[in-house]
Amino acid sequence: MARPDEAQRLHDLSEAELAVEIQLRSHGELGLIREIGPRKLFPMIRQVARKFAARRIFLVGEAAHVMPPLGAQGLNLSLRDAAFAVESIAASRGDPGSALAQKEYDELRRSDVMFRIAAIDAMNRSLLADILPFAGARAAAMAAISAVPALRQFAMKRGLGESGTLPAFMTN
Repeated sequence: MARPDEAQRLHDLSEAELAVEIQLRSHGELGLIREIGPRKLFPMIRQVARKFAARRIFLVGEAAHVMPPLGAQGLNLSLRDAAFAVESIAASRGDPGSALAQKEYDELRRSDVMFRIAAIDAMNRSLLADILPFAGARAAAMAAISAVPALRQFAMKRGLGESGTLPAFMTN
C-alpha cells in the first residue's frame, strides 16, 4: 500500500528493481525475491451500503462493505454478516424477508462495520503519513502487542470480533 505517486513509481520499476524494493521493505522476511509476476494497481477504497437489508434482500460481505485489506477484517466482517443474516432469518418465524428481520440485521451490522472501517481507515492513514510521531506510536503499539501476551490476545479477539455481540453459533 502506498500513495498514488509512489504506487505508480513502484509499478513502473523493472522486475529486478521491484524485487530489490520488496527485499528491502520486507527486511528479508519473505526470503530471496527472484521473480515478479504481472502487476496491477488497485485503489484502496472504502464503501458502505446505505442499507444492509431492504426489499427482502440481505447484503453480505463485499456487497455490503468494501475496505482496504488489513488484518483480514473484510473477511471477518463478511463471516459475521453471514452469521447475523442466518440468525435474523431463523428468528423471522416463517418470513425470512420480513421488515423486522431486515431492520434487526441492518442495525446489528451497521455499528460493527462502521467501527471497523473507521479503525482500518485510521490505521491506513497512519501507515501513509510521513509524520514521525504517528510512525513511532504505531511501532510502539505493534511492539507492545507482540511482546505482551494479554495485549496480543485482546487485539486478536477484537480483530476476530470475539468481543461484543456475536451470533450464538459463532461463540460456541
